[in-house]
Amino acid sequence: MQVGTLRYFLALVVVFAHSPTTLFSKPLNGDGGLAVQSFFLISGFYMSLIFEKYNLRDPNYKSLSKFYLSRLLRIFPLYWIILLISILTYYVFSISSLILHEPIKTFHLLENFRDKFIYVFENLFIFGQGVMRFSFYDLNLKAFVFADYKFEESTAGSGYAVLGQAWTLSLEMTFYLLSPFLLRKSNQIIFGICCVSFLLRYFLTNLDFDNSYNIQTAFFPTELGIFLLGTLSHRLFYSRVSNLLKKTSAIVYYSSIAIIISFIVFPKIPIKWEVQYWFFIFYIFILIPFLFHFFKDSKIDNFIGELSYPVYLIHIFIISLFQFFLSGSSLYVGYYTAILSTLVSIPLVIFIQKPIDNFRHSIVFNRRKESDFNNFQLNLKPLENNS
Repeated sequence: MQVGTLRYFLALVVVFAHSPTTLFSKPLNGDGGLAVQSFFLISGFYMSLIFEKYNLRDPNYKSLSKFYLSRLLRIFPLYWIILLISILTYYVFSISSLILHEPIKTFHLLENFRDKFIYVFENLFIFGQGVMRFSFYDLNLKAFVFADYKFEESTAGSGYAVLGQAWTLSLEMTFYLLSPFLLRKSNQIIFGICCVSFLLRYFLTNLDFDNSYNIQTAFFPTELGIFLLGTLSHRLFYSRVSNLLKKTSAIVYYSSIAIIISFIVFPKIPIKWEVQYWFFIFYIFILIPFLFHFFKDSKIDNFIGELSYPVYLIHIFIISLFQFFLSGSSLYVGYYTAILSTLVSIPLVIFIQKPIDNFRHSIVFNRRKESDFNNFQLNLKPLENNS
């Protein structure tokens, strides 16, 4: 499994996790949260990978603005396009099968300026969507309230995001903000932060919280350890892949991958969920450096990986369309959604994302030719060890 293909596979796991019951078993047992955690780990790896290319080790942070601009151009254009398409379609068809609130009606439901501002800000700029998973809309007070007790799904704060799955991007962006400062630290400090993050996760999830699932997946301090595992994966293994894996051991390596993938795709194994969870996280931690090494020159794999972002952004909207027009649930909605999300994502990548990537590279890297910034793609030659 190549790294771009892995990212696409993880996006499909999320697609099926949000879909109704399917005809066959859902990949990764339909655990969208675990797929998202894997994305976070890959993001940590990638931020470490490009750290030196932005010269973020410079004590004056001269390239900081370029780094942030590049990340914003990577995230927001496609997000805004899909957000606009979603709002217009919901407005025309009044679709709300999976989206808990129709955008226009929701805005008018909110009565005070603060809540209207929160609603507009989180949907336009993504920041805050993770925090809203710990809130609900109090129908008596007519306001957003933060509390740790169960509430009706229809009033969950996370339901007030038009693209409800975009809360994960708010955590990604928080990590991007901190990356230039965190990644200057030594491996020992990074490892220590990981330990503190995981201990905090263990402590909070073993308290009597009704929001314990969000503590594990949407609370940035407990997620930071997952991001930084990716950083350690890059620092500890990436520059040493050639020595760690010779041709004679490649067959054994690929055989082990095939076995593990079988475990993932056919997950009906009587093992506790916590064990499966950390097994898969460790699997990604070990696997990513090798995937980057082996498939650094694969343009096809890179393109497949590029599809993962628009597929992730648009899939709930497409699920809603199918449920609306099919008049309810269907065993095939997940499969229809996977196919249509992919087909829609192909032109989005070719005609929107690629030109934007060329533009951001020309701005960030002083208008060099496209061949000069091939090294900044996910699937190209290894960088020197920056540990």
